[in-house]
Amino acid sequence: DRLMRKKRSILLVAALIMVSVFFTTVPAVWGATFIVNTVEDTDDATLEDGECDSDLNTSGLQCTLRAAIMQANATTNLDSIVFSISDTIQPASILPTITQTVSIDGSIGSSSNIRLDGSLAGVGTNGFVVEAPGCTIERLTITRFVMDANENHGYGIVLGYGSDNSFVQGCFIGTDALGSAGLGNTSGIGIWSSGNVIGGSTPDQRNVISGSTYNGIIIREADAFLNTVQGNYIGTAPDGISALPNIVNGISILNSRQNTIKENLLSGNETGVYIWTNTGFYQNSSLNQIQGNLIGTDSNGVAAIENSYAGVVIENASDNTVGGTEIEARNIISGNTYFGILLWESIANNLQGNYIGTDITGTQALPNGWDGMRIQESSGNTIGGGTGITLGGNCIGTCNLISGNADDGIDIRGGGATGNIVQGNFIGVTVDGNLVPEIKNVGTGIEITDGSTNKIGPFAPGIEIDPANGNIIAGNGSDGVRISGDSATGNTVRGNAIYKNTGIGINLVGGDGEHDNGVTPNDVYDADSGPNGLMNFPVGVTAFFDETANVSVISGIWPGLDPEPVIVDCYASDDVDGSGSGEGRRYLC
Repeated sequence: DRLMRKKRSILLVAALIMVSVFFTTVPAVWGATFIVNTVEDTDDATLEDGECDSDLNTSGLQCTLRAAIMQANATTNLDSIVFSISDTIQPASILPTITQTVSIDGSIGSSSNIRLDGSLAGVGTNGFVVEAPGCTIERLTITRFVMDANENHGYGIVLGYGSDNSFVQGCFIGTDALGSAGLGNTSGIGIWSSGNVIGGSTPDQRNVISGSTYNGIIIREADAFLNTVQGNYIGTAPDGISALPNIVNGISILNSRQNTIKENLLSGNETGVYIWTNTGFYQNSSLNQIQGNLIGTDSNGVAAIENSYAGVVIENASDNTVGGTEIEARNIISGNTYFGILLWESIANNLQGNYIGTDITGTQALPNGWDGMRIQESSGNTIGGGTGITLGGNCIGTCNLISGNADDGIDIRGGGATGNIVQGNFIGVTVDGNLVPEIKNVGTGIEITDGSTNKIGPFAPGIEIDPANGNIIAGNGSDGVRISGDSATGNTVRGNAIYKNTGIGINLVGGDGEHDNGVTPNDVYDADSGPNGLMNFPVGVTAFFDETANVSVISGIWPGLDPEPVIVDCYASDDVDGSGSGEGRRYLC
């Protein structure tokens, strides 16, 4: 009987080969379907027979998962591995590496709850290791694979070198369908190849990747590019409303480029997404996109499931994008313990169109515990970018809504924090520009400490500015903009709508302690030094309308050394400030 089956298999393969002569575009031959029907962990008895059978002395096929992988590796056909049992498989050692394209589906047949558990496999083992292209792993539960003392292995799934264009969908990795704790792998998924898809656009393609003692997903090294991680719950239980943390990062991208992280729930971890390089070359972790995610919230975007450090960290990396101009690209980055976004020694990244410190509606505070954004020792980054915002309009396009945070909206810090552009954002107000006390940033709207040549507001060559691209900086619990530190020079604050902040509009902190929280008095000939040179402010300012000439006339004196060049902007405000140095709500000239 077995001989006859072998002959039929040979005839089928021969027929398919003949068909391929006439249809040369057929890339491969559909192969066998191996049905795992036992939880035992023995090798296949005879690879040459094409049958998944680990015990020739027992009637019928005794197909273990190990034997099925061995058989799939023995041919170049597109084989499938399915299950007729609903149980837990506990291999006693590492499973064979997958070296030929295969589909492993835990939902076909009578099973929808196959669990691969590594608790008996020993330390330094992985669940599935894939080194063949175009593989699919779906609808499985994978738990308790742990690294060794040298921190090797311990992944639920490894998409290794050569596993390009593979799929992982509908799996529970580090937990089960009930969201049980204590089942975590050291890391959920490791990716060293390109073009892979983790998750997808539909709920049934969603993976739950939680409970890891290290990373949920790590994408690493130069061969890992153009991967997509979409629609997963990472760091939460399957209900999306309770935490099941990955102890370090939800997703870590190391020395890898052009990956897309979108439409995921990334909460309950230490950091939601961490992009970094350890090679000294910023470009090694560049052109990655983080779009449309909920980071630090529940699946509804209205309650916090905090990442215990930050929502997004970008370290020693360049040219990455967080958010975008379309609504679908907007990240909600709120409820995190310290920072919404942290840039550390990074350059030329774009942060656009996000809600940072509010819920998904943009009308309720969901605070990050410190700053909405911290730009630390980082240069040339763009926050916003300007898309024609107006007073009374909504925060759309590249505009970031940065409100509700427990300290500053944006904190630009360190001598290396130079040349950053903050333009066209709402800072301290709701998405529609309303002042609501509960949604203010508790600290300063924008704080610059020791950083230089940063630009707050519209920027173009010369002195012409477009107030439609300014920031709205209003309602914050301290100053609108605060600049401190002797090295904080050449910072430009122009064309913004700054109003109704608890402190003053723009505060150049004098450094003597006496005037840290108020107007620093002018000095003779503006000879002192400090942030922005502690530039003197104009005095004797008057304004009137000349009916004959049909123009408004504004005049005053700038008390500094002549002929030092000075640009003076004019603003209007609805309120008179008792300090005599009020804020500027509307740019005039």
